[in-house]
Amino acid sequence: MAYTAKEIHELDTRGLFCSMYIRGQNGYVDRAFAVEFQGELAKEWTLADSAGNVHSVYYNQDLLSPQILDGWLTLSSIYGFKGDHSILIRYGGQSCFKITVFMGEICEIGVNRYLKEVQGREPLTKGPFEHFDIMLSSFYIKGNYLGSATHEKSL
Repeated sequence: MAYTAKEIHELDTRGLFCSMYIRGQNGYVDRAFAVEFQGELAKEWTLADSAGNVHSVYYNQDLLSPQILDGWLTLSSIYGFKGDHSILIRYGGQSCFKITVFMGEICEIGVNRYLKEVQGREPLTKGPFEHFDIMLSSFYIKGNYLGSATHEKSL
């Protein structure tokens, strides 16, 4: 199903990451984001900006080096990029994303720091993840792990 920009912007944000449009390179996807949503991210992503532009890009689904491939470089002609730019990418589900493009160019030092960070980051795990709730209280409890009440003996 093809989504309009309006429909995408009405989706609640479930996750987000910052990427950078760097001349001649693919778009980097945050590894923690890729791992968290690995079970639902399709190869084709739909990006929508606040001006109503909708873009299709293709994600490589590689948890060790997650990248946006085809379609990423076309952003340059759409937004008139002359240099490198930051892009905030907010996930709404169903491989639909709201993007905010920052038009100010990034200096070479900023680009190099970004590349060093994203290329050196290792995923902590490949999932699946377990979600849990924690209720805080005034009691002090010491422990070296978190467990569920259904799987532990009473203290």
